[in-house]
Amino acid sequence: MRLHETIVALAGLVLYVEAINSSDQNGRRLQEEPCTLLLRHTRYEDQADTQEVACVDPLTNDILAISGTESMKAGLLAMFNRNELISNESTMHSTNAYFTDNGQLLLSGGLDTVVFGEDASSRKSNPTIGTKSMLALRVIASDASTTSTANQISDAWFGTDGDNVNHKSQYYACSGDKLEFNPLVNSNGGIVNGVLTVSITETVDGT
Repeated sequence: MRLHETIVALAGLVLYVEAINSSDQNGRRLQEEPCTLLLRHTRYEDQADTQEVACVDPLTNDILAISGTESMKAGLLAMFNRNELISNESTMHSTNAYFTDNGQLLLSGGLDTVVFGEDASSRKSNPTIGTKSMLALRVIASDASTTSTANQISDAWFGTDGDNVNHKSQYYACSGDKLEFNPLVNSNGGIVNGVLTVSITETVDGT
């Protein structure tokens, strides 16, 4: 079961109003406009982390996984790690890429056929930068509660107990060291290391 899933996007998604929906006999639609790239970071309950690159379909505005060889996917991640690509700003277009009917962008030609660019609208936006305070909630319902303790949640979000790859570190890295989240401090309000535990009377199990 997934505990947290974060899609790093510091500006609004772009919707291309005019697009041509041309499909082949297999239900695939040729990529005719650049798609905006997103860096997806997923953390599981066992504290395992995964990163993958997704893109925004300019026709439907859906967020789609990018399908291709493992070396191609690794190459995209490496470009993000080298700050050559920026989540929700960089774009990608290939004449050999197809949108499939199962919600993926298939790069059949690999990265050699890809042209990278920048979303023009991102230059007009007001990016979120600086140091911000963040609060994480641990909810206890009448019939269930999160499996992670408050200390584990604080460590996963802010690295307060030795977790070096956490939400704070990933936002900081993906923003080019321009956005930093620190745990909200308010001990009188029951907040400890940026986490507040709250109890609700509603039942949530199986809903």
